[in-house]
Amino acid sequence: MVSGTRWWSLWCTGALLLCFVSSSIAAVTVNIPLDDPVYPLLEKLVQSRLTFTNALTLKPVTRLYAAQLLSEALTKRREALDTTPHPAPFLDETLDYLVGRFKRELQESGFLTRIQRTDAVFVAPLNEVKVDTVIARQQFVTRDSSRLTTNLQGVFGHNEGFAYGNDFTLRARTVSWATLGSHVAAYLEPSLTIRSQPLLGEDIFETAIHKGYLKAGYGNLELTFGRDTLWWGPSAQGDLVLSNNAPPLNLVTLTTPQPFRLPGPYHDLGEWQIAYVAARLEAQRDFPHALFSGLRLTYQPTTFVKVGYANALQAFGRGGVHLNALAYGKRLFVPTLDTTGRTINSVTAYDIVVSLPVARLIPCIHGFNLYWQRGQDHAKPGRGFLGGANVVGGVLDGERWDVRVEFGETRDSSAVWYTHPTYTSGFAWQQFLLGSPLGGAAQGLWGRATYYLTPTAWIAADGRHEQYGFDTQSDVTSQYRFGVEASYQLPWQQRYLTLWGRVEYAMLDTPGVSNDHTMNIQLSTRWRF
Repeated sequence: MVSGTRWWSLWCTGALLLCFVSSSIAAVTVNIPLDDPVYPLLEKLVQSRLTFTNALTLKPVTRLYAAQLLSEALTKRREALDTTPHPAPFLDETLDYLVGRFKRELQESGFLTRIQRTDAVFVAPLNEVKVDTVIARQQFVTRDSSRLTTNLQGVFGHNEGFAYGNDFTLRARTVSWATLGSHVAAYLEPSLTIRSQPLLGEDIFETAIHKGYLKAGYGNLELTFGRDTLWWGPSAQGDLVLSNNAPPLNLVTLTTPQPFRLPGPYHDLGEWQIAYVAARLEAQRDFPHALFSGLRLTYQPTTFVKVGYANALQAFGRGGVHLNALAYGKRLFVPTLDTTGRTINSVTAYDIVVSLPVARLIPCIHGFNLYWQRGQDHAKPGRGFLGGANVVGGVLDGERWDVRVEFGETRDSSAVWYTHPTYTSGFAWQQFLLGSPLGGAAQGLWGRATYYLTPTAWIAADGRHEQYGFDTQSDVTSQYRFGVEASYQLPWQQRYLTLWGRVEYAMLDTPGVSNDHTMNIQLSTRWRF
């Protein structure tokens, strides 16, 4: 009885908090897709110390939130120029470009001009056309090195489940979106894919709704129903709970799209953000249509520190483990491990991002962020503790360049990440891991350097070394990948054509097997209207 009262109080507190959140003034806009090239520029913006936010750890962000960050940065930049003029040509070029990208949202908020009345109905019937081409030879696919699942590990990473074939792959997508007043928005992204010699499945020709959702909102609360991709955490390659490694989920989300502050005397404590997701998984798994659900909380007390918490569950499904509402709420807010009988599957992570302003004393450095993520997953049956994983990384940001290095590990002798004794299909969706493509019983080191000629023209080089199978096989498997890529945008009569290309070499060293070598060329065009 006491326990029930305690949790009833918690839910009441949460409801009261949502009342505070919903009092914020906001409008509903569509999300910016995670493959949009504007994200690196938004990351540079928040690392410039022109915004209170120091990192985007809950993505995708909405167009309106991007406009809010931009208006905050523009205001502080103008104030800085009025007091102590400091030349920053690339930063100013970036701000000008972002103003063009989010001009509509800036006008509606009243930043550029007086607040404009929102159109009763706004429709962008063809906002963007995306065409991806992959030319590949002798591609290899690696499975879970723990041998406990058939899920993919370290393959096609962070590509929203886009699995190409040998020789040639072509994928075309279109983007359309619309808003109805200030309270409803819709997004649609169908796709057409043609593959030769598919590496996964047998579909040579495939049509699908890659993403599509309907969103309704009031104040700073949004309810989304449909198909989309989520990213929870600060890392670039290995967020442990949820990333864009898997295909878009069929989901329902309840979010605060913009960070909020508590009212009254608690206003100066900092900014908060909340997201909840529930998604129905596929039928071809141990428990058909199991339910994936998760909660993400972020808190930023100052401009220098941001912390986050994410907890995700696998439960229910045909023949699976069922929970009543009270037990479900407990597991969502306070993760625990039940080692008796059949149990639900859960993964939890805590993260922190620290900005080091002292780095700006060096003339060529504009920002330096360090981040760490600590995760916990279920252990083997009968063990009363959780298996740990870590992601450690940092971003060194100059004006026209940035360098990012990240190390991740899911090594733990007592557990294998993304597996479970009851939910044996693992923490995956259509065999793609929901969290990090690194997989379980593995470790990896990744680095990338980027140089910007303009905000829309850049060159980059990256490399990774990953090892799989620690404590699960006698010798580990190693994978090496090295890539060079470039992007350039051509403006023409208010339309923009972005050309992107990448050349990647990869090698897989499997114990007792001759090494596999492969190279692929990826070409993408984005025609934005």
